[in-house]
Amino acid sequence: MFIDGEWKWKGQQRYAGVWKFPPVGPHPAEETKVNTGHYFATVASGAKQEMLHYVSPDEFKEFSLMEVEGELDNILDLTVLANIRAVANAMQIEGNIWDILADLISEETGGSKIPTLFGYYAQRNGYNGIFSFSARAISDEDAQHLRESKYWDEVMEDYEKTFTLERMQKRVDRMCLIVFSGSVLTRSIRRCRFDDGPWEDNPYLSRSEEEIDKLWGDYNSDYQATQGRVTYMRTDQAADSTSAGS
Repeated sequence: MFIDGEWKWKGQQRYAGVWKFPPVGPHPAEETKVNTGHYFATVASGAKQEMLHYVSPDEFKEFSLMEVEGELDNILDLTVLANIRAVANAMQIEGNIWDILADLISEETGGSKIPTLFGYYAQRNGYNGIFSFSARAISDEDAQHLRESKYWDEVMEDYEKTFTLERMQKRVDRMCLIVFSGSVLTRSIRRCRFDDGPWEDNPYLSRSEEEIDKLWGDYNSDYQATQGRVTYMRTDQAADSTSAGS
């Protein structure tokens, strides 16, 4: 089972976790919980690259590889530039669209404020998760090219970087899925296995949210709703006035 316990809410993860407002005037930095997220690579090598960012090679040996099969709809695809632009506009995020894409694939732990805002938007608009490029699985060459700021002409920048994006879009093995709700995830997995072992059917497949709530105990849907209540979301660099309420 995938439980959205307090440890998940405390995690600073890409598209999910804790949003930290910078300090304003004499006030200390503020912190608010946004949403949880469960990360899945599309291939084992992608999962390994992601894990090695957080643990040493020796520590990595203590982990097992979990593979899952299932069906999950209503996923926001952030490998498509038009979708990235639409979310940026909805969240009043200004700037060069290629810079925004570069922020989404930043190797910074947990990503920058941009992925957090995108996760906030997706979860609050009823998406079950996000499909995106895996920051630590894409090639260094592609990542560097998207971050280049040598262009004086936007047309030429679009022309050249579109080729890079199209090349990235062909590499599904360098993408990942982030699912927001442990309850939805638990009810959507058909079967799973560990370290190439035998496949096991999921006894919680297609269970109702009410049934899962009983299993979750203290971490039921009421707990999740309370934890994820954000009444003010600032989207500008200075964190002074722009907001999106929930």
